[in-house]
This record gives sequence, C-alpha cells and structure tokens, in this order.
Amino acid sequence: MSAGHTPATNATDAPPPKRPASTLRKIWRVIYWATILAGAWGIIQMLRVVPGPQATVSPDAARSAAQKLFGIALLAEQSHPRREPQQVTLSEEEVNSLLAARLQAAKVQGQGIGTVRDARVTFSPDRARVWALFDMAGKNLSFEMEGRLRIVDGYLRFEPTGGSLGRLPLSRMTVEMVVSPLMNNPWTRENFHTPGIRAVRVESGELVFEIQ
Repeated sequence: MSAGHTPATNATDAPPPKRPASTLRKIWRVIYWATILAGAWGIIQMLRVVPGPQATVSPDAARSAAQKLFGIALLAEQSHPRREPQQVTLSEEEVNSLLAARLQAAKVQGQGIGTVRDARVTFSPDRARVWALFDMAGKNLSFEMEGRLRIVDGYLRFEPTGGSLGRLPLSRMTVEMVVSPLMNNPWTRENFHTPGIRAVRVESGELVFEIQ
C-alpha cells in the first residue's frame, strides 16, 4: 500500500439509513394528539358555567302553585271515567317559585339534593327546558336539558331531547343517562308523584295537567 493512501471504508461499517415512519404511525400520532386536544377542549367547555334563565319567583306564586297541586290531588281522588277531563295550569312563575321553595326546604332538612344549588324551568310552545347548578367537589357545574313531560306509572317524567353540561353539547342518549338517576332519587320520586293525573304537557308557555 502506497504511503498517504487512505484505505476505503468498508460499506458494512456505515450506519444503516433511518427508515421513514410508516403512514399508519403518522395517522396514529395525529389521532392521538387530536384526541388529547378534544378531551382538553371538552373539559374546558364543561367547566364553563352557563348562566341560568331569568325566572320570577315569589312566595305568593309558590302558595298558588301549592294550592293548585292540592286541588289536583283532590280532583284525582274524585276521578270518574265518564267525567270530562279537567285541566289545571301552572305558569312559569308558579313552577319556579314552588321549585325554589322546595329546594330551599330540602337544603334546610338535609335531604338528598344537597349538591343542587339552583334550578329553573322555562317553557317553549310544547317543551320544557330545565337548568340546574350543581356543586361538585367545590366546583360549580351547570346542566341544561330540554324535552317533553309525561306521566308514567303515576310519576311525572321528563323525556329529554337534548342538553348540555356547561357549554358542552350532549346527545339525547347521554342526557338520558344523567336524568335516569335523578328521576329515581327519593326526593324526586316523592315530589313528582302524581296519582290520578291522566296527562301532563306544555302548552302555550304553561304546564297543563289533565285529571279524569
């Protein structure tokens, strides 16, 4: 070998070239980060409290609603299959006033709705919208749902058509999963027991009860 000649490098000593990431791996990374971002965005939206609707409440309206419900119970006890159905209506103010009074009483008595800080109801032409403010681990969360009212086995039931947790929209199925345990809450069952009532609906911005 002549002086000054540098021997050729063996090809086998060179590091192998890096293989480009497969298309599948790239897609997985995109999905992974998109899922993380979507989850973070969803949590942010859930924690954004939606202000409740304007609702007028008064002791007089609460008493009026309570008297009407008492009258409904009396009519239900005297129901007759051949009698023309009788109707009793409650306004938004009466419903919200009675709801506020009963929530306050339940809090004072330490019943099982202590996490509910506030609740309000509004009526559209044929649907009801319920807004509630919850206390979860010291954090306020707002929940809203819209749907129709009906009587099932002597109890007032809410059939949701949609809703939201904070500002995060929820599907009808998800809202049903949330509503189901609320409807089976002992306090709810006691206060939503409506024996003798034939039907209930929202009509012209009022809650209408039909008693046979």
